[in-house]
Amino acid sequence: MAHLLIVDDDLGVSWSLAKLAERMGLAADTVSTAEEAFVRLQDGSPDLVLLDIRLPKMDGLTAMRTIHRLSGDVPIIVMSAFNDLTTIKTAYRRGAAAFLKKPFTMEEVRSLILRTLCHHPIDEQETVPPPHQRA
Repeated sequence: MAHLLIVDDDLGVSWSLAKLAERMGLAADTVSTAEEAFVRLQDGSPDLVLLDIRLPKMDGLTAMRTIHRLSGDVPIIVMSAFNDLTTIKTAYRRGAAAFLKKPFTMEEVRSLILRTLCHHPIDEQETVPPPHQRA
């Protein structure tokens, strides 16, 4: 089962994305800051990160460097309501697998998650279960 890490300080967005992941048969953990994401990543790498750009303290674009350092080439879908060309280009330069413009529909997210996971296949032997499923 693929495992997602959702990083967004909007609890409504995080909850909706986690519920979508659950309906897709995926495990999901949610955090609201980049720093919380780093702690989760030290426990094990997810198969996909959904990362908002506007976060408290450290923004998502800055956090991408640490996420890649902690989790290697884990694909990151960057999410933002700020859709200027400079932001989008910066996200891709820093290794984003995709950019998701807010507001979005759950079908758009579902499709993008499936596409991203297809382009970055997971090895079930190396997948770390989410914390609530670990022994």
